[in-house]
Amino acid sequence: MRWNSLINGLFKKAGFRITGTGWVGFIALVFLVVSGCQSIGVKRLSKEKAYPSRNEVLGVAGSQYTNLTERTKQTLRESDLAKIYAKSPASAARALHEEVLIEPNSEKLFALSEIHSRLALAMGKLRKTEAMGHHYLASGYAFHFLMAHSGTIDQQVDPDSTSISSKKDGGTKRQILKPQDIYDPRFIHACELYNKNLAQLVHEVDQKTWLLKVRTEAEPFTLPLVSKHPRVSNSNLTRMTPCQELRVIGIETHHRNYGLGVPVVLQSSQKTTTPFANIHIGQSLLAGTAFIRFPDRIADLRLDRPPAIELRDPLDEPIIHVNGRAISLEADTTTVLASTLAKSGLEGLDYVGFLAANRIEERYGLYLLQPYQKGKIPVVLVHGLLSSPITWTPLVNDMMADEEFREKYQVWAYFYPTALPFIMPAADLRDKLLVTRNEVDPNMEDKALDNMVLIGHSMGGLISRLLTVDSGNEIWNSLSPGVAFEDLNFSDEQDRREVERLFFFEKHPLVKRAVFCAAPFGGSSLSPSPVGRLAASIPMLPKQVRDFGGMLSKLDPSLHKRLANGHIPTSVELLSPKSRLLAALARTTPEEVRWHTIAGKEPGQFGPIYSALLELNKNDAGDGVVGLQSATLVDSESRVIVPAGHTTVHQHPLAVREIKRILMEHAAEVSLGATDKPLPTPINPKPRPVVPVPAEPSRPAGIAAK
Repeated sequence: MRWNSLINGLFKKAGFRITGTGWVGFIALVFLVVSGCQSIGVKRLSKEKAYPSRNEVLGVAGSQYTNLTERTKQTLRESDLAKIYAKSPASAARALHEEVLIEPNSEKLFALSEIHSRLALAMGKLRKTEAMGHHYLASGYAFHFLMAHSGTIDQQVDPDSTSISSKKDGGTKRQILKPQDIYDPRFIHACELYNKNLAQLVHEVDQKTWLLKVRTEAEPFTLPLVSKHPRVSNSNLTRMTPCQELRVIGIETHHRNYGLGVPVVLQSSQKTTTPFANIHIGQSLLAGTAFIRFPDRIADLRLDRPPAIELRDPLDEPIIHVNGRAISLEADTTTVLASTLAKSGLEGLDYVGFLAANRIEERYGLYLLQPYQKGKIPVVLVHGLLSSPITWTPLVNDMMADEEFREKYQVWAYFYPTALPFIMPAADLRDKLLVTRNEVDPNMEDKALDNMVLIGHSMGGLISRLLTVDSGNEIWNSLSPGVAFEDLNFSDEQDRREVERLFFFEKHPLVKRAVFCAAPFGGSSLSPSPVGRLAASIPMLPKQVRDFGGMLSKLDPSLHKRLANGHIPTSVELLSPKSRLLAALARTTPEEVRWHTIAGKEPGQFGPIYSALLELNKNDAGDGVVGLQSATLVDSESRVIVPAGHTTVHQHPLAVREIKRILMEHAAEVSLGATDKPLPTPINPKPRPVVPVPAEPSRPAGIAAK
């Protein structure tokens, strides 16, 4: 099968075909993009892989006695239960339990947890209810072992001491826990016993009733699952998937916060009440942690007085308190992020958005990673050419794993058709930020929304810059240097407002800082190169773009030659180092906003074919697409260079570290409170496409039109 037939088949649903020499440019351009991209998602694992064999999990090997840890075997010998355990582990466990009731002892609690873990595994699938009972007891004894180290076993403890006591028969016998016990290897092992046995319980919960049948030595009882998650209730919880049952694809760094509990991905049927609910990425997927707060009295573990499996939010509540003790919840932010992005449906739309912008028009706009959170500063991510919000995955993955970042920020992302000239999505983003602010905070009470940070990669940096400057007449003059906007004779007031909206920018009132990653402020050699020229001929620009150009040509006859034969330059053409638009933008300076630039320098050498196709500057190849000089702004407060190619500059660990530094600096300077400053009304909340400024090959780089 020919390659063009194959790829045309892939894009058939989008309603377009690529023909002629455009294939050469498209394939070369796609190669440049995919070199820094990979599929993002999750793969469901089988139970055998998600919950490894008993030998791998708990070190079971050999006989029932020899597979125990040495400390547990020692405990059995000291209680004269070793022989009984060899014949009947359950009988030994009952006897050891009775001893614990009389004389609480951390060694015996650990031994009980380990023994019941093995009893649960021995039950298998044939006696599931009893197996769940042993998992329940194993987790419960581990919980009390850990709480004993915190001084809370059976609740008769001086809060300033590290002792445990028994209340059986009114006794007050107390055992002192030595400080070095927290360094005992069993402490970490007990955390694993608690989590792994709880994971088995969570896996078996009925996802229709959210109940689990459990049998200990008493009659069977039901263990309920109760949501204490602020965004999910039992009534709207539709699915709960333990993170360990999912394998993350396409994200190198897997972030996990260690503690107690079982990280889960929660799916809710609840919709947000905001008018823009349809723009959330995977809004129904949330991070959760399953946790059991076992009875305070050890004697109650074997009675039918079940606690509940609690669902908690580990992002908003990373620490919970049990009996006055702080407990860190186990959390898995990476698996939840990968699941969210996989469900978003954005992957693959980067190509469709470039080739046929109008085919997925309903998908463009502002996306919120999570529902709006009052008091948190929005970080607005703006992707570049032939890309989508998926490109920010490594950065978002690292930031969302940072508790300090989560406390201060919320992540928003802007998705737009990248073949259209960048002043159109810039005007659209400007309006969408205002509309969103008015919707989520109509009373202007959230000061955090007045301190947004834009982070733009590649062409997204140019879009971000337009929201931080007062352009005056610069952009309009780059298109029509001979005719003043005020002198145009519009027959339709809507046309006048649209032209004004697209060619005149003022500093956005909500934006206080911008970070530009590999942004081609001075243009890119890709644009006029053979690859760029061929790729620029591919996109199917919407009809309204061409119609708008015709309207402008009638207003200003001098534009007729510039827009000859109805040709509307694409974004690729507008990135030429000789573009009038870039020259006009270069004359703007930041207005009450702080700039930061991050540029890339490819550490390797570019081959002769690559260099020829992209017409790289031998003295400043930069990241392979944008030179260092082009990506750096004199007015930026900080300038960092990272060893990365163009498609991965914003994903490089050093870039992520720099962005975190900038964000923490920004948060420290922002004072959150009420604001009484009125916001401007968007000129047109539903913007029409704009006619771009054509490149002028005859103009030297960096020289503005007179």
